[in-house]
Amino acid sequence: MNLRKKIPLIFGIGIIVIGISLSTITLVHHHESVSNSKNSENITLEKTVYLNSEKTISFKIPSSWEYETISTVSNNVLNEVYLYPDKNQKDVYMSLIKTKEPIGVCGTFLTTEKLKLNNGVEATVGYYNGGSDWEFISISNENLFSWNFGLTEQLSKIGMEILKTVSY
Repeated sequence: MNLRKKIPLIFGIGIIVIGISLSTITLVHHHESVSNSKNSENITLEKTVYLNSEKTISFKIPSSWEYETISTVSNNVLNEVYLYPDKNQKDVYMSLIKTKEPIGVCGTFLTTEKLKLNNGVEATVGYYNGGSDWEFISISNENLFSWNFGLTEQLSKIGMEILKTVSY
């Protein structure tokens, strides 16, 4: 797994988010529907991840992207979704995690900007060391957090567009 410079950036509630936890992992049920995207000629797939019997997270991804969902029973991480732009290159992806408690990040060399999601909710986008590709996006009011694991240039922009479609 390509963690790049993530591990030194995470602090706070005593948890280090590293892909799949060593605890129990189970597949989460999901639902797919196909819709035409107005922003491109590609078909987008709407995915719904069931967090429990009452809560879901939905998002839209390009049909060329793949995803996998897991339910991780650990101290803080409830669910994770990995989004892969290339099914043959599993070390370049973005994650979307749902946690019990908010996640904190190190502020050293961090710049942030606000991102308005399509559902009107505001998220925080974090960049480190003056980079142009986002490192994380936090939807703190729902304890949703996304890490960028190697998405650069256009893929990073597509990843941000995917996160704009998140609804819960």
